[in-house]
Amino acid sequence: MKFKILLPVIVVILVLIGGIFFAIRTLGSKSAETVEKELTNIVLPIDQRPYLFLIPSQEGKAVRCTGQALPKDTAIRMQVVYETDNVQQGFFCEIAANLESGSYDREQILGTCSKGVCKYDRNVEFGEVTNEIVSTTNEYETLTQVHFQKANRGALVLISKDKNYTLEIPTGNILKLTNFITMQTSGMPKPYEGNTLIDQPVGFFSDNLQTLQTPAKLTITLDSSPANAKIIGFDPLASEWKEFETTFDSATKQATAEVNLLSSYIVIDKQFQ
Repeated sequence: MKFKILLPVIVVILVLIGGIFFAIRTLGSKSAETVEKELTNIVLPIDQRPYLFLIPSQEGKAVRCTGQALPKDTAIRMQVVYETDNVQQGFFCEIAANLESGSYDREQILGTCSKGVCKYDRNVEFGEVTNEIVSTTNEYETLTQVHFQKANRGALVLISKDKNYTLEIPTGNILKLTNFITMQTSGMPKPYEGNTLIDQPVGFFSDNLQTLQTPAKLTITLDSSPANAKIIGFDPLASEWKEFETTFDSATKQATAEVNLLSSYIVIDKQFQ
């Protein structure tokens, strides 16, 4: 008899406990979702992002995923996609957080290898890099377009996929087979203080050529008309920015300069003191 009386009471208690547990889990889940939304998709300013780019091998059979100015609390996944003979191929470069050096460099072949034999992709010209950047407090993506070019010797015009950046390299600089990549970089090697950045950095990269014996003409097409446009290039050997004498055509919105670096360039609105 006592058991029959206690049974409904026990059932009610169990239902109440289950309801409380479910409510706590639901509230906790919603709270976690709210926090996650607050921490994602905050794209940092260019001068605060990791400096990420690709360097082609001299023969064009591989590229190096390269990262510099890497924050210690940040992990990065570089997804590289490219076309070869109208077939899409790709690979990932994983950059772990807490790298003591603050830099990353890993070679990846353009092709496949099996049992010690490699088959390299041919006619690689265009591609793109998606950078998934995740820190302890933030997560966002950047996307850059890539143009692969090569030359044996003589003159060559390096040009970005969107045709907004061109570098006309004259005869006398390329003396042997050299591969190049033109791409906008995610981030800058170091900030350039005290001036307004007009355009995203663009990079011209080669494995065996960093400086030019004969200056090349760099042309950058802008979306705006700054009062004092100035092209700045990063010297990787000196690890510092270098200013170049710049002309600006307001009709075409093109900034031009004679430069001697195969590296990253930015355009600033020069502030005179």
